[in-house]
Amino acid sequence: MGMFNVVSADASCPQCGDRREVRVQFRHGVLDLHVYRLGEELRWDESSRCAFVRRTTRSWCGGYGPPCEACGYDQEFATYAVVFDGGRVTELLVAPLGQVFPDPVEALPLAENELPSAGPMGR
Repeated sequence: MGMFNVVSADASCPQCGDRREVRVQFRHGVLDLHVYRLGEELRWDESSRCAFVRRTTRSWCGGYGPPCEACGYDQEFATYAVVFDGGRVTELLVAPLGQVFPDPVEALPLAENELPSAGPMGR
């Protein structure tokens, strides 16, 4: 994946439903392996082409998590969506079983009440 950041938050496994704290890798903000918790503000390099997002919109990007400790479920695709609002990490969402989130190069904007959309694997 190259350089990334991590969000540490509670999430459920899409296969078995086991809920525990997971560390999900994502690419947004200054990519320096920083570990964020929900509610924390992303760190930015003002020269970043994505820096405007922190001031203007809700946005999201795909995230990659570890295998489930309970059932072993593992994916090479983005099975998580990390949501940002006003430059803060606000939500960690899990794709339904058999679906994944797209992983664009830049974070995608979201309307106020919109959620990221997952789709079938392998598209």
